[in-house]
Amino acid sequence: MPIERNFNLTLNQEELLKILGNNFSQLLKKPKFSQIFCEIQSNLFQLFEPQLIWDLFPVKDLTPTGFLLESGVKIGGGPVKEVMGEASKVLLGICTIGPKFDEEINKFTQSGNIFEAVILESIASFLVDQVRETFFSQTQLKIKREGKFNSILLCPGESDWDVSDHKFFFDLLHPEQIGVSLKESMLMIPMKSLSFMIGVRNEPFRLDHKRRCDFCSLQPRCRYSQINNGRNLCT
Repeated sequence: MPIERNFNLTLNQEELLKILGNNFSQLLKKPKFSQIFCEIQSNLFQLFEPQLIWDLFPVKDLTPTGFLLESGVKIGGGPVKEVMGEASKVLLGICTIGPKFDEEINKFTQSGNIFEAVILESIASFLVDQVRETFFSQTQLKIKREGKFNSILLCPGESDWDVSDHKFFFDLLHPEQIGVSLKESMLMIPMKSLSFMIGVRNEPFRLDHKRRCDFCSLQPRCRYSQINNGRNLCT
């Protein structure tokens, strides 16, 4: 399985503050909280250990909810069949930013530094999403150069696609190689880890005008969505 580790991301404070909202921006105007935020930022990339494992899997047939892969695995649910049911292959991936964020958030929480814990958790969520989106953007370009087409990206747990399918992601990708494990609850560890699927085919997908947010069960409360403001941090 290919493993990607070269994610030279920077923290875009303007984008982060848009996600955290006006109340947080107002709070940062107070010297005490501004100093805490700056201290967290200065130590941030000592914690950042991004890794992503992925592979392409040929599709054998459709099932009522998704795909039967040539390997014999059935995978998919929620909007998967509607969004990418025409795919001849699916790209599965899992990414993480490593365990140090979890450890640091736990330290803040246990010591009663709740503000610090909330800030770091928000930044970590932003960063792991940026790892996934960076890979997706790069993959789109590669697929286009090959004369093929990709669907939008879908993720278990971010739509009606149940997280129980994580067991199939683990059977196929073996993300233990990047330090990601799976609990009985289907929760991935480290906490700041994400899974995703992209459909690939030789012709455009029917729903190529749609966005992931159009199928997301977190709408309209998702803090990453900026649809009402005319933009969208998810693609």
